Amino acid sequence: MKPFDKLNYLGQLALSRSHGNESSPKMIQDVLRCQLPGTNQKTETCSFQFNISEIVTCCLSGISESHSCVHPGYITLVCPAKAAAVKQFQDMPICAILIDGDLTETYHHLGFNRLENMSIFSENVPHSKESSSLWVDSIMDILIQSNINLILVQGATCEILEEKCLLHKIVIINHVDHNVLRAFSDM
Repeated sequence: MKPFDKLNYLGQLALSRSHGNESSPKMIQDVLRCQLPGTNQKTETCSFQFNISEIVTCCLSGISESHSCVHPGYITLVCPAKAAAVKQFQDMPICAILIDGDLTETYHHLGFNRLENMSIFSENVPHSKESSSLWVDSIMDILIQSNINLILVQGATCEILEEKCLLHKIVIINHVDHNVLRAFSDM
């Protein structure tokens, strides 16, 4: 009996549903190649589940659809300064922090089980430049002492902190999808 080639079978299935557009099935095959366990994709029996939540797309303006490709990992568009810092990570271990919320002085995580009788009193407290500077300096001390070089933030980030981080080759990526944070936390 001939071994079952899942990639070929699923590629043919995708092509039959694509109405003649050959780039879409190729992308699906590439995604499947990344998701299939192991390097041997020809097996007689293997349980496999296509996980759509692990697929994140990144559209780059000016690039035609014919240049579409699939890469494992997290791909996002960053400014040139961040790209230069990230390029230096190639031969280094990544030490990352995942933040489910904002990375600002005034952000307070409400917790996972918000109490109905809970009140927040510090939301409208004015913050001076001196207190903001102290906060940024204390965060920088923590990041440097912990050898952090990548911060993935679901929300927004303090611009002053972002600038200081880049000076120390620490990259902050904002507005990261929750599924991406979850995938990194599962690693």
